[in-house]
Amino acid sequence: MRHAHGGKSFILGTEQARRMEAKRPNTKLIVFEECGHGVHSDDLNGYYQAVNDFLMEQK
Repeated sequence: MRHAHGGKSFILGTEQARRMEAKRPNTKLIVFEECGHGVHSDDLNGYYQAVNDFLMEQK
C-alpha cells in the first residue's frame, strides 16, 4: 500500500501520517513536501509518477 501525503496538509500532519504508516503493515509513506491535503491536485505529475512506480513494482 502507498500513502501519498501532502507535507503542507492542514488536515493531517506529517508526524501523524508517519504513525499511520508504522501501524499499517506493508505501507510506504510518500511525502509530497510542497503539497497540501489534495496531493493529486497540487502535484498531478508527481502523484501520477508515484502511482505508476507502485504499479510497476507489482509486476
